[in-house]
Amino acid sequence: MLQEKLEQESRAAQRRWMQLVIGVAVSIAVIGLAYGGLVLLRPGDPADVTNAPRETPAETVTSAPQAAPEITVDDAANEAAREQFKTDLAAFQSDIEPAVTHADFARWDATAQRQILDGKATAIARFSEASYVAAVDDLAAARAAAEKALAARAQAFNDAFAAAEAAHDDDSYDAAALAIDRALNIRPDSAPAAALKLRIDALPALLAKIEDAAVARVENNLDAERAHLEAALAIDPNRDALAARLNEVRRLLREARFAGHIVAGLTDVDARRLASAQRNLDDARAIYPDRAEVDVLDEKIAGLELALLIERLTATARAAAQGDDWATAEQSYIQVRRLAPANRDITDGLALAQMINALHARAARHLAAPARLASEAVAADAGSVVDAVGPLRGDSPRLAAQADVLADLVAAYGVKVPVRIVSDGKTDITVRGVGIVGKITERTIELRPGQYTFEGIREGFQAVLVRVDIPPGQADMVLEIVPDERI
Repeated sequence: MLQEKLEQESRAAQRRWMQLVIGVAVSIAVIGLAYGGLVLLRPGDPADVTNAPRETPAETVTSAPQAAPEITVDDAANEAAREQFKTDLAAFQSDIEPAVTHADFARWDATAQRQILDGKATAIARFSEASYVAAVDDLAAARAAAEKALAARAQAFNDAFAAAEAAHDDDSYDAAALAIDRALNIRPDSAPAAALKLRIDALPALLAKIEDAAVARVENNLDAERAHLEAALAIDPNRDALAARLNEVRRLLREARFAGHIVAGLTDVDARRLASAQRNLDDARAIYPDRAEVDVLDEKIAGLELALLIERLTATARAAAQGDDWATAEQSYIQVRRLAPANRDITDGLALAQMINALHARAARHLAAPARLASEAVAADAGSVVDAVGPLRGDSPRLAAQADVLADLVAAYGVKVPVRIVSDGKTDITVRGVGIVGKITERTIELRPGQYTFEGIREGFQAVLVRVDIPPGQADMVLEIVPDERI
C-alpha cells in the first residue's frame, strides 16, 4: 500500500514539475515579448532601436537552451533520491520501526519514540512533495536517532542485567532484585533476564539453606549438613563450592558408616552373632570393597562360622550318642573331625562311636544266624563280642541288650545234647565234621546244638545219610541208622 501511495505521489509530483517548467517557459516568453514591445515603442537613437529586435530574439533563443540541461540534471538527481528513499524507507520499516513502535520502547523513552516517528512522517511528507533529497536526509536522520536510542536502551539493559548477575553472585539479594527489575522493565520479554529473576527470587531460600548447613557444620552434624547442602543445590545447582563441600560431607559420612559397620561386625563376632556380623560385612563391602578392614572382618567371620559349624556337628553327634543312635553320631563325628582334626574330644568320640557300631554289627551277624554258634570258633567269637560289650553297656543300652541275647545263645549252644544211636552192629557210622561212632548196636554221644549229618556205610548196601537239627535244650534224641537198600 505504501509503495503504491509513493508511486502515485511521485507521478503527481512529476506532472506538477512539468507544469511548473512549462509555466516558467511561457512566462519567460511573455516577458520577453513585452520587453521587446516596450523597446520598440520607446523613442531613442536608431542604433538602440536597431539593436533591440536583435537582442530580444537572442535572449529568447539563448535562455531556452540553458533551461533544458538544468531540468535534465535535476530530474536525474531527483529520480535517484526517489529510489533511494524507497529503499531506505523499506529498510527502516523492517529493521527499525518494529523496535521503535514496541510498547517496551515507549516505556523506555516515549519522547524519543515520538521524535523518531515524527522524523519518518516528515520524510514521507517531503517525498509526497517531490522533495526527494530532503526526504532521504530526513529519513536518515530519523534512522540515526532511532539507532542511537535503541543502542542506549540495549546498553542500559546490559548494564542492569550485569549488575543483577554480579549482585546475585555476591549473594546480595536486594541489589540483585532492584537491578533485575530495571532490566525487565527495559526488556520484559528477555528470557535470560526472566531466568535470572527466578534465580534471584530463590536467593533468600538458598541463603537460608547455606546458613543452616554452616550451623550444622559447626555442630559437626554431618547428616544435617548433607541435607541442607542438597536442598541448597536443588535450588541452585551451579554453586560449585557447595557441590565440593557436599562431596566431602558425603565422603565423611561414607567413612563413618564404613567404620561403624566394621566395628559392629567385630562386636557381632565376639558375641557370636554370625548373621548380624555377615550383614555388617556386606554393608561395609558395599561402601569400600577393597579396604583391608573388610578382609579382616571377613576372616573373623569365617573363623566364627567354622567354630559354630564344629559346635553344631559336635552337638549333633553327642545328641545322637545320648539317644543311642551311634550310626548318626559316627557320621557327625567324621564331618567334624575333618574341620578340627586335632580336637581330642572329637577324636575320642569318633573312636567310641566306631567301636560301638562295630560291636553292633558283629552281634547282629551272630544273632541273624544263631545256628552257627554250634561251631566252637563261632561261639568263641560271639563270646568275645559279649565280653567287649561289657565296658560299653552304659554308653549303649541297645548294644547291651544285643550282648545279653547273644550271651544266652552262646550259653545255650554251649550245653551238649545226648543223642542215642541205634544200629545193626555191622554198619560203620560217622558224624560228618565231628568224628567216627563205629559199628555199634547202641551208643549215646553228646553233641552241641546245631545241624549234623550222620552217615552209615555197610558193605553190599547203599550208604545212609541222616541230617539232624539239634536245638538247644533238646532231650532224649534217638537216631536209628541201618542201611537196608542193597547195591
